[in-house]
Amino acid sequence: LLLCFMAMSAFLAMFIDSITVVLFLATVTLELAQILCFDPVPMILSEVFCANLGGAATMCGDPPNIIIGTALGYTFTDFIKNTGVIIGICFVFVLIFFWLCFRKPLKASEAARPADAVCPAPATAIANRKAFVADVIVFLVTHAQTGLTVSCIGVIVACLTLLVTVFTNGGAAVKEVLRGVDYKTLLFFIGLFISVAGLEQTGVLKLIAQFISNIS
Repeated sequence: LLLCFMAMSAFLAMFIDSITVVLFLATVTLELAQILCFDPVPMILSEVFCANLGGAATMCGDPPNIIIGTALGYTFTDFIKNTGVIIGICFVFVLIFFWLCFRKPLKASEAARPADAVCPAPATAIANRKAFVADVIVFLVTHAQTGLTVSCIGVIVACLTLLVTVFTNGGAAVKEVLRGVDYKTLLFFIGLFISVAGLEQTGVLKLIAQFISNIS
């Protein structure tokens, strides 16, 4: 389970923001920890490290990559060919490191697990199979050919998801989805990017860059 979640964290972070990946994987890990009676801390720590690795591998994995790729005209393929190879090597070492670190405590918790603890079937997590359509990866990989930016792809996929939900579950389901959006986190990132843009326009970032260049 540890190795599986580490691999899943790294893979998902290649196409989705790494912070988002950690948020929902940590939630799943906590639920599984309650069901299977194990300490979730080692799993969550390993997921954080692997999400950071996976996010650095692609253009859309982390906000800095998006900014660099958009500003300098790099494509999804450019990142995979360069940073992707390095991240793949690092991932193998991280996988071995965390397995050596946490195998003993996880085995101990497994031995102490109650006999009636049963892991739920993964298929039960999908409540609406008709709406379970994921074209995000195709959009992201082909953005160089389509000319769509990563932010534009995100908006398109969000709109498509809401449309599918309307046709499959009705308007009430859309309201439920919109109520479930983490607006606090979205507003935080909006404010963060506005602050960065303000620092750029006022020349503060240029002064910081020159200072770093001088001392290094």
